[in-house]
Amino acid sequence: FVSLHANYAGNRQASGRETYVLPLAGHPPTGSETLSARPRAGNSHDLHNTLLGYHIHRQIPGRRHSADRGLRRARFQVLRQAPCAAALVEVGFL
Repeated sequence: FVSLHANYAGNRQASGRETYVLPLAGHPPTGSETLSARPRAGNSHDLHNTLLGYHIHRQIPGRRHSADRGLRRARFQVLRQAPCAAALVEVGFL
């Protein structure tokens, strides 16, 4: 499952692409230090989520002077509820 999005920021200088996958079971989302040992919905595809996100992110063409914001981890609902491997791709900023 791949969900495509265009990011928004009030800062007109914001740019770049980023790809999100569900954090591995027991690990925090990107930018957080809060660990959780409890199982979470959606983590049954951990390995495949990460591989899918990685391979998609590598293939997204970057625009000149546009940041590569990397592969990130988040508990977005669309990722948590996917019945298969899933990634959310932010292709750039509006």
